[in-house]
Amino acid sequence: FNGGIAHKIPGDPVLGISYALATAFCWAATQISFEKITRKKSPFVISVYTTGIMFGFFLALGGMPPINLDARTWTLVILLGTVTWYVPLLLTIYGIKRIGASNSSIVQTLGPGMTVLIAWIILGETLVVKQIMGMLMLIAAVYLLRNETKKLENASAVEAGRVHGSGGNFVQ
Repeated sequence: FNGGIAHKIPGDPVLGISYALATAFCWAATQISFEKITRKKSPFVISVYTTGIMFGFFLALGGMPPINLDARTWTLVILLGTVTWYVPLLLTIYGIKRIGASNSSIVQTLGPGMTVLIAWIILGETLVVKQIMGMLMLIAAVYLLRNETKKLENASAVEAGRVHGSGGNFVQ
């Protein structure tokens, strides 16, 4: 860790990088689990169960949140919970069901670029050339990854057809 980004990271870079890698592993495991589960359950059911489990997890960690909030605060809490947690989770699970965990992960790499773009539009944040270049690189990476995935899928389908076809001829 003498070179690269480690010297720019405050605190313990090994611990921080370990956390980031653990996060990536957990996210991958989640995506793959959702793909397996959507074969038997609907994305809606999965998202309701997941939300309930997460709520229970946070209750266990932090206890019962205050419930004596005014109507405006409750509205904001419910709106934020729906828009920032439930809807993205539901859409992610539907996406995984439709295109698989691998393809969904590829598309999700556009998230940071979308965040920058939305912050520019809604919050009026300044976009610098580095950010624009980064977003263009993300779009190019998704395009390249998707095309490579299609090529591999097509090659697998052709190979499966050859194996199936030759096996069928051999048996006859």
